[in-house]
Amino acid sequence: MSTAPRRRPYAPRVPLPERREQLLDAALALIGEHGYRGATMEAIARHAVVAKPVVYRTFTSREALLTALLERERERAFATLETAMPADLASAKPDELLGEAARGILSAVQSRPEAWRLILLPAGETPREVREQVDAGRALVRRQITELIRWFLAQQPGLEDADPDLAARMLMAAGEEAMRLVLTEPDAYTPEGFAAFAVTLLGAVR
Repeated sequence: MSTAPRRRPYAPRVPLPERREQLLDAALALIGEHGYRGATMEAIARHAVVAKPVVYRTFTSREALLTALLERERERAFATLETAMPADLASAKPDELLGEAARGILSAVQSRPEAWRLILLPAGETPREVREQVDAGRALVRRQITELIRWFLAQQPGLEDADPDLAARMLMAAGEEAMRLVLTEPDAYTPEGFAAFAVTLLGAVR
């Protein structure tokens, strides 16, 4: 008896922007489950239930696909962070500002764990283009935090001469560790707990 050849997955025609999102979602899911090594073009095609040529018509290479994924997730992450930050610095009290920012940022991380794992918990086999995207994002965030700290130091008598860039680097290191703990141990470390700790620590420093 002869068996019929296995048919390739049928991919209905969809608009290119929709197809891009479908494939990026598939890549994000695969990276979350298997790391970057699991996000091959063939695996992405299987996960999205499309033929492999469909993936290559949408993204010319795996590098292009991963770069697009990082750009998308970085933009979404930064947009979430912006909404988490207090809008009115002029009338905000430092303690309230710090607590509100810590709670908002860590809640944003909890709301999209897959995307933040991509940024904060890169595996050892992370491709070069991904590391470059993450480093560029960190540099942008550090500049924004530096400006925020410069404003904060100006409100504190005796701290006007403190180095805002160094403070931003120290705060980022602590903040990224807090984000990782919220992702990896959510039952033990919560946004509310970190917000309360940050306010207590600020009081002790003062």
